[in-house]
Amino acid sequence: MTTTIKVGDMVRFFRGLYTHWGVCVSQDSPTENAQLVHVSPADWTEPDFDPLGVRVLFDPECRVIVRQDSIVEVAAGDEFEMCNYLDEQFEPKTPENIVEEAMKQLKEYTWNYDLRLKNCEAFAIWLRYRIEDRGQQVKNVETAVALASAAAKVAHSHAGKKDDTSVQ
Repeated sequence: MTTTIKVGDMVRFFRGLYTHWGVCVSQDSPTENAQLVHVSPADWTEPDFDPLGVRVLFDPECRVIVRQDSIVEVAAGDEFEMCNYLDEQFEPKTPENIVEEAMKQLKEYTWNYDLRLKNCEAFAIWLRYRIEDRGQQVKNVETAVALASAAAKVAHSHAGKKDDTSVQ
């Protein structure tokens, strides 16, 4: 699924049950040689390690940082694509401005990661558009949880009621 990725593009990596995100900061040919700025655990060194897998959720000692890696290392064999899905809603910054801010974030080195509010997708969105957005992945999960909760409440409210349609 590899597509042409240019400097400043958001890149989505498919990890099965979730996606990982970053922003392309250098353009080499082929795309697989390009560099990506993204957030991941500080001790990530293995190409086959999921940069933001389940570990971040369950390990309070897991420190997340802003880092630069090659797209192929981050992909670790998974498919990836360019995904600037908010371009029709928001004006992206120039590629030069995106790279400048990404490099500044590398020097600051830390990102206050939060799965709901400041995740890897939110970081990529912030770099490209300078807006605070939690990303579509989180919104989809929140919508699914809200719908499941509403369905459970309806089922619970009907569970104790007798059928009043019976004839005596």
